[in-house]
Formats: sequence, structure tokens, C-alpha cells
Amino acid sequence: MPVLVCYPKVPQSKLLRDLAGIRDDLEQIRGYLGVLDHQIAQTYRDYFVWEGMTAAIAAAYGRCFNNGVRERMPATPIDSAPAEVRATHEFLVDLRNKHVAHSVNEYEHNYLAVYLSYEHGAPVGVADVAIRTSRFIPLSDQDIFPVRRLIDWLWEFVNSEFEKEKSQIINALSLENLEQLSQHRSEPFIDVLDPKANSRKRSSH
Repeated sequence: MPVLVCYPKVPQSKLLRDLAGIRDDLEQIRGYLGVLDHQIAQTYRDYFVWEGMTAAIAAAYGRCFNNGVRERMPATPIDSAPAEVRATHEFLVDLRNKHVAHSVNEYEHNYLAVYLSYEHGAPVGVADVAIRTSRFIPLSDQDIFPVRRLIDWLWEFVNSEFEKEKSQIINALSLENLEQLSQHRSEPFIDVLDPKANSRKRSSH
């Protein structure tokens, strides 16, 4: 049985680690969609939960395609995707860029409400003003299936790339001095079940 002996910081493993991060984001989205499935099945729908999950889906999806600490997903898989998958991709990107990250579209309306004072049935002055806000829930029940199809489609691509890169890393490490490799220790993952661990960090492995 293989024994874990080290966490070597191999520069060549960056792509593998980035692919793992993207795959983890896609898995998170699957979890958020599961929460929405549960909401659909309820008699009473909690729209705070629904909007929160919508924002979480858009944010996690955006991380897959934005530059940051890790490499973003190449556009290649989307370019070759079926038309329905590409349309859902564009929808989620717009949702993230124009609603979740920035307010630049018509998902949200703020308008002025004016309260007038009346005497004998006629307006005589302005008593008060207020701002009324209406917000549309961006994801509908009908959006769940195409979003899930998109995520599953991308997950298959990313997982395939991950497995190919993993094989290359294993082959590269096999050429190293195994004795030296076994002595290589670096900072392990934070144990999320350890109460002494940093609560802001988590690990899925």
C-alpha cells in the first residue's frame, strides 16, 4: 500500500495543483446546486438561501476563468462545447461580472418613492421620500439543469487534463532520488477538524 511520506514543492506540479483547484470549484458548484434542488422540493422557498447559492455559484465559476494565484481554465473546452453549453457559460460569466461582482445590468432596480400629504383629497406637499429596491433572482428552476450540464461537461474535461498531468508528474518524480524525496518535508495541509488549526483554511483531501 502506498505510504504518504512528503509534500514536495515541485515547480512542475503547478498546473496539476491549479487543475485540482478548478476541479474543487466545480465540485463546490455541484454542492450549491444540490442546495437549490432541496429548495425546489420545499413548500416554502427561502430566497435568501436561493440568492446566496446563486452568488456562490457565479463566484466559484468565475474563479475557474479568471487569472489569479492559479492559472485560469483555458477557453478551449468552451470553444468546442455544444451550443447550449456555451450559452450557459456566457450566462454564468455575465451573472458573475454584471450582477455578483458588479451592478451593471437590470437584475437590480432602485427607484424613488415619494409620499405626498393630502388635504381634502388634494396633494399639498411632500411628506417624505424613500428608496425602493427590487431584485430579480438570477437563477430560475429551469436554469438548474443546463448549469449542472455545463459543470459536468467542464468537470470531465478538467479531470481528464488532471489525470494526464498527474501521470507526467509521477513519471518525473520517479526519476528523482527516492531517498532524498522521502526526506523532503514541507508544510502539510491544515486539518480542518483540528480545533487548533486556522479556521480560515480548509482542505478537501
